Amino acid sequence: MKLLFIVCTLVFLSACSKTIDIPKEEYGVLLRLGEIQSSVSGPATLEKAFLIESVRFIEKKKKFELGNGKYIIEYEILDPEEYYKLMGNRSMEEILEKRIAKQALNGKAINSKYDLFEIIDSIKLPIKLEKNS
Repeated sequence: MKLLFIVCTLVFLSACSKTIDIPKEEYGVLLRLGEIQSSVSGPATLEKAFLIESVRFIEKKKKFELGNGKYIIEYEILDPEEYYKLMGNRSMEEILEKRIAKQALNGKAINSKYDLFEIIDSIKLPIKLEKNS
């Protein structure tokens, strides 16, 4: 009896869905129990099942500063699913700060924006760097 109740509840909850609007400047990545199911480029609409699915929003273009504003890095995400697989909920700043600290320990200082570009390229993310920014 308990098993039947649990199965019926899960079927009911998965049948309930919600429409999510993806803004023009973002991607929507649909996750089912934490695994990527699909992604769409905004403006679009995604149907997500109640409770077992979620949507993560990823900006198409990102910009951040390092070194107290000394370096401004801009990039465009090319493949939102691969980007989410590699980055999860971590930020590019967090990853770069760790890589820069590791290089500093090895005696390699960051002297220019192009040193940062080399570090970013070594991460192998599906992004396009705006090198003129």
